[in-house]
Amino acid sequence: MAGQDTCPDANAGPPGDESSEEHYDEISAPEEEPIEGGEVVDLAEEKEWQERKYHAETASRLAWGVFWLLAVSGAIHYVATAYFSQADNPEAVQALSDFFGTWLPVISGFFGAAVTYYFTRGRR
Repeated sequence: MAGQDTCPDANAGPPGDESSEEHYDEISAPEEEPIEGGEVVDLAEEKEWQERKYHAETASRLAWGVFWLLAVSGAIHYVATAYFSQADNPEAVQALSDFFGTWLPVISGFFGAAVTYYFTRGRR
């Protein structure tokens, strides 16, 4: 079988069927007019870097992020302490108390620094 095509044409119909080309034309997508998408402009000229706006947005996001971190960690500590107190597990309550006693000054320091920066950033 060397030299013979062993793979039949995917678009061919049964042997002796001359409508294989017509069948291919029926399933192809009709030609349509292109959709007008508008005008492409150079974005480098249109968009300018606004450093003050970027710093203000970043400072605000940092301050709110640290605030929510402090709030969520306090809520988790409260819920976990209440749960372990109800479960009569004083060892877990003491471990949570020790952990929160270490964690609270760290997160409070971050929050204080973020708030100070947020309110005094324009005074330089």
